[in-house]
Amino acid sequence: MQGSHSLWMLATFIEGETQFPKFSALVMVDDVQVEYFDSNDRKLISRRHWKVEDVVEERDLKTSIMFHVRDDLTATFQLLKPRFNHTDGVHTYQQIAGCEMNDEGASPLMLWHAYDGIATVSYNEVTKMYSPLFPEIMWSKLESEAIQQVKMNLLQPLCIRTLKSYLKQDKNTVMRKVRPRVRVMLKTHPESGAQQVSCLATGFYPRHINMTLLRDGQTVPEERLITGELLPNGDGTYQERKTLSLNVEERTERHNYTCTVTHTSLSNKLDITWEPGPDPDIRFIAVAVSVVVFMIVVLVLAVAAFIKRKRRSAEGETQFPKFSGVVMVDDVQVEYFDSNDHKVISRRHWTVEDVVEELDLTTSVMLRVRDDLNSGFQLIKPRFNHTGVRPRVRVMLKTHPESGAQQVSSLATGFYPRHINMTLLRDGQTIPEESLITGELLPNGDGTY
Repeated sequence: MQGSHSLWMLATFIEGETQFPKFSALVMVDDVQVEYFDSNDRKLISRRHWKVEDVVEERDLKTSIMFHVRDDLTATFQLLKPRFNHTDGVHTYQQIAGCEMNDEGASPLMLWHAYDGIATVSYNEVTKMYSPLFPEIMWSKLESEAIQQVKMNLLQPLCIRTLKSYLKQDKNTVMRKVRPRVRVMLKTHPESGAQQVSCLATGFYPRHINMTLLRDGQTVPEERLITGELLPNGDGTYQERKTLSLNVEERTERHNYTCTVTHTSLSNKLDITWEPGPDPDIRFIAVAVSVVVFMIVVLVLAVAAFIKRKRRSAEGETQFPKFSGVVMVDDVQVEYFDSNDHKVISRRHWTVEDVVEELDLTTSVMLRVRDDLNSGFQLIKPRFNHTGVRPRVRVMLKTHPESGAQQVSSLATGFYPRHINMTLLRDGQTIPEESLITGELLPNGDGTY
């Protein structure tokens, strides 16, 4: 075995009226879903969509454990409910339990509980013991010994046995390694002139990655960086971004920035460097020359940057053009076309009275792309049967295990079409947008967002 692998069960009991099952549990190998159970269907099912007619091993034993977990979470929630003075509304009680295995051996079974995100049962990684944190759920000495015996003699062997089985069966899925694609970008706000240097790693698997940003060979302190959340791509890989906001001194001086990445798919660290180019006027002249020389190639690539807006309201109208196309050189917009104006216009705002070269040819190509996308969309539309899919929404409180820092997150997933409005309120009052970190709109693997 290479590296560390884990199997986790994430179980949730919900009190209150929601569209979700009252109890659900998900089993994951590393970050791949393999099994699922909920209180509506009351049966354990496989989530290995890559297997035809997959059968869950030891189904009866695992199903009985799921029922036991459901009953345990329900009972513990009822014991703790008076402490939090909750008489109505939606509340959750959750458990995460699992084991890890690496070249040095297997871990004990680890377990944590939380009431509405507040820890109620903790696991001590030194003593390998579980500890209730509230007197209402304290165990007697006899109960504690019985619980430890069940976990040590039944649940931990089952956890390791299941993990080994999945690693053997699905080596190409859960043990695959995909190299990250890394870019370093300098972005300038068009109005304020504020600048940011970003390091983006995307398309990698497994999810663990280390990224360091260096300025002229010196590590930029972590406290100066904005580290984005690890985000899933639609193909089972991941992306992560680190961003540095440049101060006035850094903007005026000419620095080299390097993104250093280490990942299990790489035999050595990967260094990608951004270096300051020539003065802006010279650089933009070079861009203009590149557009002329490589116009046909850039237009072909521009297909990947199109924005196809579906008309979704009662009368089929949105505030967006029905078709639009953007031509970019690297990450700089140079030309734009949409179906409202029906003409190609320059986006090189730094050039006064700029003229698009080969305008007629470029316009005819844009119109051809529009017709091609529209025809393709109409052909494929029935396959996805997208007439509107309701979002599933969760609000979560996350506590960093070391620093104790907390974040409240609102997640909407599984919706279509892609346009959605989300507002976070505290005690009924809207939280200002500048206090929020808004994640990118990301595709799921089933055509929803």
